[in-house]
Amino acid sequence: MTMLGQKKKVTNEQWEALFRNIGNIVSKAEIDNAIDTCVDELKAASKGKRVGFAWSGGKDSITLYFLCKEAGIINGVWGKTQLEYPAFERWCYANKPDGVRVYDMGLNLVWLSKHQGLLFPANGPTDDKWMPITYWKAQQQFYDNERLDMLVLGRRLKDGNFCGKNKFHVSKSKVSYNPMAFWSHEYVLALIHYYHLPLPPIYQWPEGWVYGTHEWARRNLKHHTVNEVWDAIYQIDKSIVYNAAGYIPSARNFLITK
Repeated sequence: MTMLGQKKKVTNEQWEALFRNIGNIVSKAEIDNAIDTCVDELKAASKGKRVGFAWSGGKDSITLYFLCKEAGIINGVWGKTQLEYPAFERWCYANKPDGVRVYDMGLNLVWLSKHQGLLFPANGPTDDKWMPITYWKAQQQFYDNERLDMLVLGRRLKDGNFCGKNKFHVSKSKVSYNPMAFWSHEYVLALIHYYHLPLPPIYQWPEGWVYGTHEWARRNLKHHTVNEVWDAIYQIDKSIVYNAAGYIPSARNFLITK
């Protein structure tokens, strides 16, 4: 049974309600069957290849690692910046799989002060500029450094992601495989629920299920004013705003209102 549709149309309240009731929606037998099928396909796709996976600390990458581990794939990459929420970053270091290597892309407040057009993206095209300089860049470096034949990703159609043809995507620089391409939101949450996998603190924060993993500077401006976004960040961790105020005028202006 599938309840939720495309991610962009799902509210935070709907996500929370689904997670509370997931045991009544997807049975243990159903998710175990989905896991077995996915792992078998993953083993077949990775046979005889040097393979790694991408990890972000979010619900989908947590699910992906569970599947990869079952398939014998234990080496991965976490691409991060210096613009992470401190509590989320601490959680990631404490909970990341042992085989995950950390690739710090070095984006910090000095960098942000010179690229303020990327702060709080108000539209898709601006938000899309973050991926090539964060996650995708780290993944490519990892792929090249490890001389991989294939990178496994937690991309899903229900999240609005491109998942290639037959779950494979071949670009000029790498081959990626998306074993969870056809998984529903319900299956992701069911696996986490039945196998008691820990989730990062982001899902307890305002609109945490809607935003998912993201740098605080990438928090979406859509339907909000700049001060409202700073206020949301301030409620999560005041230190982020105080530190940013030394570099970003809008952060200083927000603190004046406080």
